[in-house]
Amino acid sequence: MVFQTCVSEGRYKIFPSSGTHPTPKQIGAMSRSLACRAIFTSILLAGIPECELSNFPIRSAAETLLKIGVDIDKYPGSDNIVPSTDRFIEMMHWRRDVNLARAAGLPCDSESKLYAEYASNFLHSHYKRPRADHQNAQYAG
Repeated sequence: MVFQTCVSEGRYKIFPSSGTHPTPKQIGAMSRSLACRAIFTSILLAGIPECELSNFPIRSAAETLLKIGVDIDKYPGSDNIVPSTDRFIEMMHWRRDVNLARAAGLPCDSESKLYAEYASNFLHSHYKRPRADHQNAQYAG
């Protein structure tokens, strides 16, 4: 049920992949969807390693979409939070490369500003709970 809700709210099916990357509208919809956030968080909490499902790097996609969701929550009035499809792909591939480097024990850009922002937003997203009334896509901190 949660997966179907995510697909409906996000207007995009991550698995099985359609072979096309999401549009900015779909990226924004998935990042705002509580059902999608639940699925993305579950992927990370389950400890799924960086891998590709239907040619889609699922862990880095989940991390990237959660980061975009935190940015949307943090800057609700901003029109430029949701990236273009090309920028989303760049962000997702950067995350994938960092994850693979970390898993191999290699340097992984952990000193960069972008990495620090990802880490901070990732932790922030894990300590938020949906409001009991489930109205709006707001979170109680």
